[in-house]
Amino acid sequence: MARRRVLQPSTTAAPAGLAAPVAVVAVASLLLIAFASRFSDFVTDDAFITFRYAHNLLNGHGMVFNPGERVEGYTNFLWVLCSSVALFVGIDPETAARALSLLAWLALLVAVVRFGPRPPASMVAIAAGPLLLALHPAVSVWAMGGLEEPLFVCLMLWGICLTLKGAEDGRPAVAGAALLAGAALTRPEGAGVAAMTALATACAYRRQIRYAAWLPWAAMFLALFVPYFIWRWSYYGYPVPNSFYAKVGSTGAQVLRGLRYVHESLWVTGYWWLVPAALALTAARRRFVAVIVALFVWWLLVVAVLGGDNQPMYRFFLPPLALLGLLVSWGVACSIERLSLRGPRLAVAVVPLLAAFAYTTLPGFRGPQLAFVRQHRMEVDAWRQIGRWFHDNSRAGESIAVLPAGAIPYFAELPAIDMLGLNDLHIGHRQMPDMGSGPVGHEKYDVDYVLQRAPSYILVGVYGLSPDPLPANRMITPYYAAERLLLQHPQFLAHYRAAVASVPGGRFVYFVRVVP
Repeated sequence: MARRRVLQPSTTAAPAGLAAPVAVVAVASLLLIAFASRFSDFVTDDAFITFRYAHNLLNGHGMVFNPGERVEGYTNFLWVLCSSVALFVGIDPETAARALSLLAWLALLVAVVRFGPRPPASMVAIAAGPLLLALHPAVSVWAMGGLEEPLFVCLMLWGICLTLKGAEDGRPAVAGAALLAGAALTRPEGAGVAAMTALATACAYRRQIRYAAWLPWAAMFLALFVPYFIWRWSYYGYPVPNSFYAKVGSTGAQVLRGLRYVHESLWVTGYWWLVPAALALTAARRRFVAVIVALFVWWLLVVAVLGGDNQPMYRFFLPPLALLGLLVSWGVACSIERLSLRGPRLAVAVVPLLAAFAYTTLPGFRGPQLAFVRQHRMEVDAWRQIGRWFHDNSRAGESIAVLPAGAIPYFAELPAIDMLGLNDLHIGHRQMPDMGSGPVGHEKYDVDYVLQRAPSYILVGVYGLSPDPLPANRMITPYYAAERLLLQHPQFLAHYRAAVASVPGGRFVYFVRVVP
């Protein structure tokens, strides 16, 4: 009986053996860049929170939202530092964020090819995972969105895979620990990823790795992460960022919302991708794949427990999506090998795979998530202009209360009250009875507290600019409870009056404090 060929990555690939992986990376990279360019004018409002922290750090105020107030309203320490470097050398932080995000995604494609099936595996198998990622609209949108997810996901996948590659040789790779520490400095979830990677790897390779072999790996991670964690806790006074307290609760409603988010993310991606992901468990590198599967499932649970996200195109699904891409490559390789798909049979089998890729791209061309991206793009453009107007028309010592608190405070450069609490300790830590049942990140507020601080200006219900002169009440759309309660509050009605300002894109309404 002929022995079945075993799929293993090539360790001493000749130049001819490298041709297929290099070609896959090149094609997938070009597709990713082409699809991402469609969203080149998109940047999320939350990115400007990062840029404001970077701006204040560069100007000697510390890593703060408002000078003199130590609040950790960001969840991306390393990304803030990158933005600070960009500002220091005179590069616009939006441009720098997009460039770094694209580089991170391209490096991610390299990782999926590097740690996926290699020749003599079929080119179809080698390309399946990278093409899934290159064509996925979440990857395209967040290549341009201005936030840290691409860097985080890239560091995470490289760190996991290098750790596992070392484990196969009996010693977890120290480089993997360093990259996972970088992921933990990029997003708080990175610490959990490192812990789960170590646990799952130790279980999978328990007969190959002695406990002492983990010491260099653990020492590297702790040496990089612990000093940062100690500084963060001592500087801000809390073990996790303020934005965590502002967004995350512990109710069943939040978990249900998170489960709906996971379901919708998988529905958009295509549930059928779970089939080759499951088949990957039959790969020759079973333990390697088993750890990736465990981390994929763990990530879905994390997203569910956190309650999902309020950003367009499923930002929180990106970490498990990267793991899914790697699993899809291994699963397709196993299917081709075990079913002996060659020639015409392989060509026929590729047809549904191409259909699956086409379906995955659809949300980037139509549907509610694309509409969400376009709406957010329009809103941020309005908030940029509004922020610049306040910068040019306000006086020293004045302040502004705003919802949301990204582009407007960044461009206005005024002391700002974040009425949703991401950058405010009092609101962020306030207990809300129905936490988890409303929109993520828009559930906490304290109207009395905001009015007691007596901001010079208040801006609520402004999600665009009016091209025509309209009554003030017709130019305001209060979507959230914080806005509706504020507009009805007796103290607000007594101490603030509406005013209309014009910017190049149209008109907007703001409220100015008046002293009776």
